[in-house]
Amino acid sequence: MLTCFCQKGARRPWGRPDRLLHRWANCTQLADEDIVLLCSDGLSDVVPDEIIHRIVLENQSNLDEAAKALVDIAKENAGLSGDNVSIVLAQASFP
Repeated sequence: MLTCFCQKGARRPWGRPDRLLHRWANCTQLADEDIVLLCSDGLSDVVPDEIIHRIVLENQSNLDEAAKALVDIAKENAGLSGDNVSIVLAQASFP
């Protein structure tokens, strides 16, 4: 399963690490080998969810490659006016 946490507005102002402009939290129970994606709107605004899902699942054995592919497609879709792209992919592992 792929769980995505991509939310607009969850930003820290520069120079103020103690202040979060918008707080957003979601709790979900993860199973072993679930993949979690945390991303900025630089990805979620320009790449459809279906494509994000496909890219991550096609590269689930190498999440670094999945992240690189997501950044590349976000840059391609955004063109010159593109926003910054931040992505964290993590895979749950339980003993």
